[in-house]
Amino acid sequence: MAHVYGKPGGYAKDEYVHKSLRTMLVLFVGTAIFMAGIGFVEGFFWHARPATNYCLLTAVVLLALLIWRLYPRLDKFFDRKAKDAANWRAGYTGEAMVANLLESLSDEFHVFHDIHHHDLAGNIDHLVVGPTGVFVLETKNWRGHVEYASDKTLRCDGIAKTADLKALLQRVYSVHEKIKALSGLDIYVTGVMVFTRASVTPNFEATVALHQDDYLVEKCLLWSSKNRNRTKDEVKTIASDLHALFRRELGD
Repeated sequence: MAHVYGKPGGYAKDEYVHKSLRTMLVLFVGTAIFMAGIGFVEGFFWHARPATNYCLLTAVVLLALLIWRLYPRLDKFFDRKAKDAANWRAGYTGEAMVANLLESLSDEFHVFHDIHHHDLAGNIDHLVVGPTGVFVLETKNWRGHVEYASDKTLRCDGIAKTADLKALLQRVYSVHEKIKALSGLDIYVTGVMVFTRASVTPNFEATVALHQDDYLVEKCLLWSSKNRNRTKDEVKTIASDLHALFRRELGD
C-alpha cells in the first residue's frame, strides 16, 4: 500500500458545506424579513379605524404581488446555488474514488491529498511521487465526452475547457520548481486529468495525460519511461521534502 498523506476532497467538501450553509442562511434571512414585515403591518393596523383595514389588505396584496414577481428570479437563484453545491459534492466524491485507487499502489509510492498551498497556483487534488515519476492529478466530474485536440485545446462535448488545462499546467510547473528548489532535482512532472463520469479519448502528450479513473493506475502511474524513472533515493528525497513543505496543509 502506498504511503498516504492528508485526506482527499477536503477543499471540495468544505466548499460544498459552505455553499449549502450560505443558501440556507439566505433562505432563513429572507423568511425572517418576510414574517417581520407581515407582523409589522398587522401590528400597525391592529387598533386602527376599520377603514384602515383596507390599507392592511392593500399591503398584503402588494406584498403577494412582489413575491409573485420575484419568484422566478428567486427560483433561479436557489437552483443555481443548489447546482453549485451539488458540483462541489460530486467533486468530493470523485476525489475520494481516485484516492481509493491511489492507495492500491505499492509502498514505493507516496501520495499527497488535497494540497492548497499559496505557491502552487491553486489546489492540487492529488500528488503522486514514485519510481515511475511525479504526477499532479486533477479530478474532474464532468459529464459527456472529453478530448484533447491537436491544437492543444481541451473540450467536453464541444465546449472549451482549455482554461482548466492551463490551470493544471501551472500547478505542474509550480511543483517542478518546488522540487528543484527543495531537492535540487530538475525532474519531469506529469499533469494528469482524471475523469470519473465522462468518457475520454485517451491522450498522452508533453506533460498532459487524459485518463478515465479505471485506466489511471495501470496505463498512467505504473507506465515506465526513461524521462520519468526515479531511483529509490530520489523518490525518498522528493517525498520527504514535499511532506515537510506541505505539513501544515496536510494536517500532519
